[in-house]
Amino acid sequence: MADINLIPQEVRKEQTKKQVVKTTTIFSIIILIVVVGISAFLFFRAQNLKNQAKVVNDHIESLRSEITSMSKIEIAGRNLDQKYSTVKSILSSRDKYSILMREFKGRVPATITIDTFGTGKENTINISGYGMDYISIAQFVNNLANKNYTGATRGYEDLFSEVELNSVNLDAQTSKARFFIVITFNGDLLKK
Repeated sequence: MADINLIPQEVRKEQTKKQVVKTTTIFSIIILIVVVGISAFLFFRAQNLKNQAKVVNDHIESLRSEITSMSKIEIAGRNLDQKYSTVKSILSSRDKYSILMREFKGRVPATITIDTFGTGKENTINISGYGMDYISIAQFVNNLANKNYTGATRGYEDLFSEVELNSVNLDAQTSKARFFIVITFNGDLLKK
């Protein structure tokens, strides 16, 4: 059987137009809804990223302010390090005269009295005093010059390298012998 279409051609065109308009309208609305959804998602995502960036920037700014506040500590630390280095170099390069005094005192006999003790040029010591007699002065000079002196601290046996007795006088009133001695010492041993 044959299909007989009694609808006029114009009405059919009109129906087809309506159908096409309806389909394209629905399709356009669906695309609009998808675009609006994607736009909303992207908008909220961008806002979220902006908020995260703001939080990170605020954190960075707070860390910068902490660093700035610690700059005074850093400067103080550097100054302290410089002071430490200076003190360390002074202490390592200066002579330890306490060692010299200890070694000297250990070699002074009980019969000797020291009046003056002073350092001179080029690692020398100038000493004046008196002894009970000439023998006590000789014993004192021998104690200073003796490299094998038993009372010397280990490693400092050669501290006094040269002992020069410049003068000895007998005091007629007290019968004591006055002396003046110049001692040359090894300055390198005082830097240990």
